[in-house]
Amino acid sequence: MDRLSYRDADGRARLTLFGKQMYCSTQATAECFAKLEESLAAYKDTGLEPEEVAELKERFDAHWLEIFKAEEQGRLIILPCKVGDTLYHTGRGSVEESRVAQINLELCMDSGEGISGIWWTHDYNIGKTVFFTREEAEAEVNKQAE
Repeated sequence: MDRLSYRDADGRARLTLFGKQMYCSTQATAECFAKLEESLAAYKDTGLEPEEVAELKERFDAHWLEIFKAEEQGRLIILPCKVGDTLYHTGRGSVEESRVAQINLELCMDSGEGISGIWWTHDYNIGKTVFFTREEAEAEVNKQAE
């Protein structure tokens, strides 16, 4: 499909017809064309064809539906950080910096009755001995020293 829009030297979107820029005779029509030009150019700038956009929308909607279902069913866990993040932990009166190398979930086994729960094993330390900023960790060390 030939592109019906382009961006001029100033970056403004312009409509074309048969390779020539289209012009408007009234201000209202010109404003309408400007919105249409920008919208069409933004879409074409993605490089996607209509069927690709429709497929992406279906996939997006399906993923969000799964997330909403998981949240409703209590299966959604939002982790406070990701692998590669820097965390600061207090210990022995000082602040130490660490990178998150992995995140583990732990299954809790009830004595002989099977699985009783799943939790992120270090969540309870956030804000107590593990912090997202050096400043928070240093404030905790200073508080403990008092």
